[in-house]
Amino acid sequence: MKNSAALAVLLSTCSMVLAQHAPTGVAIGLLERSEIPNGAGCSYTQANQPNAESVFAIPAELNDVALIRVNGVIHKLTRKSSKSLDAKGTRFLEQWSDGILNVTFRYRITGEGEGGIASEGRLTVMLGKIRKSISVRGGCGC
Repeated sequence: MKNSAALAVLLSTCSMVLAQHAPTGVAIGLLERSEIPNGAGCSYTQANQPNAESVFAIPAELNDVALIRVNGVIHKLTRKSSKSLDAKGTRFLEQWSDGILNVTFRYRITGEGEGGIASEGRLTVMLGKIRKSISVRGGCGC
C-alpha cells in the first residue's frame, strides 16, 4: 500500500513538471544573415513583411537542411520528403523535421529567371500538438 501511494505521488509530481515544460505556443522568429552558414541558397520571409530577415532558410550547398527559429531556438531541420503536387511541376509539398519540430512547407513557383526561382507558400510549424501557419514568399538562386 505504501508503494502505491508513493508511486501516485511520484506520477503526480512528474505530470506537473511535464505540464510546466510543455510548449504553450509557437513563435516563429527571424534568422540573422550571420546565422545562416555559407549564406542562403533559398530564403523566405513572412509574406506581409517582404523586406524583413528570413524566417526559413536553406543554406547554400545544403539542399536537405533548413533553418528556422521557433520560440527563440534555431532548429536545424532535415528534409523528410518532397513531392510535386501538379503535373506542371510548379506546386510542391515538403516535410522537414529535427525530431522535436515538424514543418510542412507548401509552395508554388511564381517566376523563374536569371536571378533564380521565386515562390510563395505556407509554412506550418508543429511543436508537440501546437500548430502555427504563416504565409511566406522568397525563392532560391542568385
